[in-house]
Amino acid sequence: MLDYYLGKRFQYGGQSMTNRFSSFSDPIRSNETLRKIAVFKTFEAKTTIINEDDKGGAVYFILEGQVNITGYSSRGREIWYSKLGSGQTFGEMAALTGGVRSASVVAAKETKTAIVSKVDFLALLENHPDISLWLMRELVFRLDKTTTQLYERVALNMTTRMCAKILSQCAEWPEPNGEYAIFPNLVLAQTARQLNTDRENISRAISDLVKDGVLRRDGRRLFVLNKAALEARVEDE
Repeated sequence: MLDYYLGKRFQYGGQSMTNRFSSFSDPIRSNETLRKIAVFKTFEAKTTIINEDDKGGAVYFILEGQVNITGYSSRGREIWYSKLGSGQTFGEMAALTGGVRSASVVAAKETKTAIVSKVDFLALLENHPDISLWLMRELVFRLDKTTTQLYERVALNMTTRMCAKILSQCAEWPEPNGEYAIFPNLVLAQTARQLNTDRENISRAISDLVKDGVLRRDGRRLFVLNKAALEARVEDE
């Protein structure tokens, strides 16, 4: 608990607290009470911030960085749920329900957070209806995204799920040569966890797409040659 209170309330990283919530939209960005009650802490990459089934109700506001939300199956296999970045929050479910943490949260890279205790967070929601509304919209957005991911995992075959994953990371506009870059680059082990499968299935799906002329492999990088074909495979499923 001691490290929870580490950080400076009025200045952090050489910058005024006024600017720390700049990655958030209003009313979070401009709320004076939130700036006063928050405690700031930076987590190094690969640091576990929250463990599944832990007790605790602190809520984390991501100022900079990115975290992965994961869990474990009954057989001990890691399950990847989603990722969150700057301008988003995590930990609010346990604060609202009074239950244990429903998932683990791991810093994907150096991540700066603002931490609000459960008591302060609930008081914030009670006294600031605009923040309550902001939170409801955020949770509904995540629920909608999770529903889409669940459909892709249950209803789509492996190749189609891979196509959907590639499209989600595909550049909107092509390079001068007509190819579409994939960013961030696909890492087999990470992608396997995200799609709840193994590396072999991911590698096989990518190889099939390369053979079909949909993707081009350049070392560890992948480029989309036929974006329309990817979209068609997802829509036709």
